[in-house]
Amino acid sequence: MGMTGIKRTVNIRRDVAPLRLEQSERFSPPPQAGARTSSRPLGGLYKTIPANNYGFTLPEILIAVLITGMIFTYIFGVLTTSLSTGDEIKHRMEINHIGRYLIGRIAHDVGHATLMGKREDGSFTGRFVGHHYNRDGKSRDEFHFTAFTRSYIGTLGFDKQIDQSEIGYYFRTDRDSGGYSYETLVRRESDLIDPPVDEGGYGLDVTYMVRELSIKYLSDNGWIEEWDSVTTDALPQAVSVELTLADGKKEYFFSSITKVMADEIS
Repeated sequence: MGMTGIKRTVNIRRDVAPLRLEQSERFSPPPQAGARTSSRPLGGLYKTIPANNYGFTLPEILIAVLITGMIFTYIFGVLTTSLSTGDEIKHRMEINHIGRYLIGRIAHDVGHATLMGKREDGSFTGRFVGHHYNRDGKSRDEFHFTAFTRSYIGTLGFDKQIDQSEIGYYFRTDRDSGGYSYETLVRRESDLIDPPVDEGGYGLDVTYMVRELSIKYLSDNGWIEEWDSVTTDALPQAVSVELTLADGKKEYFFSSITKVMADEIS
């Protein structure tokens, strides 16, 4: 027989009931532990699917915002503290620089003090005089002397350099725009050696931050607070300088003891 003559018979058993799935046998995978589930019709069958559990609740969002705010507050505080600490360190370095320079300058000047020989009447050409003053319980000492030290400022002009000069350190009272009075430490310098030793020349403002300046002089009987070469007929053996600077928050202390090297020229 040819292929067209073949018939295929399919027997359908009608006594078999259609396949039905029980609720526990449906296609959905078992829900995860703790997950919320919901049932909704899908193609005529009910399928159990897990609910959307990946969003954030309002308390979770509020906690996240709170933690973020705390982190930014901490970072801002650290940055502010770092900047403030940097400014404070810079300020202290500037004050230490002023103090070290000033105490070194005074020591250099004192170390070259001299009485510069005698006149025909027997008095010395130069002089060394120091005064002790106390204001509000704080020392505001000043002293003036002649010295073999180079002077760049004087009556001969700024382009001249003289190897002898009168030098003085003293306080001048000033007032600001609000009427508040304060004292400024002044360094005076003159290239003319003539009496009185505490007058003449040019005064240069050093700093207004000096809280205390205490100067003592070493004699044969120990340290004393005042000196005048007219009465002692000599220079002090050494000079002690104690300097205190203040910036309104903290005080900075500097000190030096300088031996007077120059002897009077006979």
